[in-house]
Amino acid sequence: MTLADSRGDDSGALRRAVESTHEVRLGRRTVVKTFSVRHGDEAEREWANLVLLDRWAPGSAPRPVFREVADGTVRIAMGRVPGVPLAGAPLTGARLRAALDALVRMRTAVPAAVLGTLPPRRAGPVEMAERLRAALATTSYAGDAVVGQALVAARRWLEDEEPVAPATPEDLMLTHGDGNAANLVWDGSTCRVVDHEDGGVGDLPYEVADLVEHVTVALPGLIAEDELGPHLDRLGLRTGAAADRFAQRRALLATFWLVMLLPGNRGHHRNPTGSDHAQAVRLLGHLAALG
Repeated sequence: MTLADSRGDDSGALRRAVESTHEVRLGRRTVVKTFSVRHGDEAEREWANLVLLDRWAPGSAPRPVFREVADGTVRIAMGRVPGVPLAGAPLTGARLRAALDALVRMRTAVPAAVLGTLPPRRAGPVEMAERLRAALATTSYAGDAVVGQALVAARRWLEDEEPVAPATPEDLMLTHGDGNAANLVWDGSTCRVVDHEDGGVGDLPYEVADLVEHVTVALPGLIAEDELGPHLDRLGLRTGAAADRFAQRRALLATFWLVMLLPGNRGHHRNPTGSDHAQAVRLLGHLAALG
């Protein structure tokens, strides 16, 4: 089954094809992204997020500098942010707290009345569930037995009328829409969020799940469950209905990543041998926890 080409480090695979949708030029003080007009929606999403965050939470994301449309392209420029991406190393202690605090700032920054005027993020929980349901319904797989078991279990779960509960108004937030930890830039005390092309309105349980279930975080075990637990307590995601929504979203995104790791998707070739098996074990654990 091939939903779309995938990069092992890019959860945008279900949202768009793998080819580059823009060029990036790094200057000493600015970053300029050039999008083709056919990818203009991504440019508009990023620009809208940067403008909103510059107004309501300055310093939490790159500062917008200019936007221009010319010669079949959309160019947006933004200030560079200090620090290094949170990628490839364990997310523990202050690094994990800063990563989650960056999401919380986006949750609390933009007033609800403004959120109501914005589009949903790309590949949010409803869209993701629908796409995965359709894809798994036509899947035939004859490889690793545990992978096959996980695919069957996920398909049965997604056949439920509402496998993923809708977000509550309190959950809604502005988001960049991509859980890759490389999009969180750490300066030693604070994380700033970059790469907003998939941005829009999301919900906190989904955004946290998008980070902790991202293949570059989950498979190498960069976030330990016992370290995550206290943060889920402070975010209100460990008990009650919010915990249920978080667990459902983790299972949903674990399903997505298993699909992306199957033969025929580039994630299969760009991750170590056995990654699909390890992801299947992870997914089965999440599904079992749902009851």
